[in-house]
Amino acid sequence: VPYLVDPSGVALGWLKEYYSQNEGQVEFSSVGDESFYNVAILCVKFGKTLVVTDCEGMHSILYPLMRREVTVSGGRTMIEMGDRSVDFSDNFKLVVVSRSSEHDIALSAKGFVSPVVFNMSRDALENEIL
Repeated sequence: VPYLVDPSGVALGWLKEYYSQNEGQVEFSSVGDESFYNVAILCVKFGKTLVVTDCEGMHSILYPLMRREVTVSGGRTMIEMGDRSVDFSDNFKLVVVSRSSEHDIALSAKGFVSPVVFNMSRDALENEIL
């Protein structure tokens, strides 16, 4: 799962431009949004790309999605999301975006995300290289 560290918002702007060509196939939502849970369920069910914005920590609903904890029952592929079992589309994709330049990823998530840092300050480059 791509985990974009984007303090300036440049990468998020690029994602919105890139996905604008695939209208209807991508949803942008923040974990803090009231409708986030429903948006995530619809993306999983209908095989859309979910871009989670302003994600300053891994929300518990994201773990089964990152791990692709699916089960097959009666020919249907399902995933547990909170208290619901949801049909899982193989076309579903997840992208996580954080504005925080402090990209401390929880140990339980490190194996499932690929950090991509879009921070170009001198201090940030020194921290990444050294």
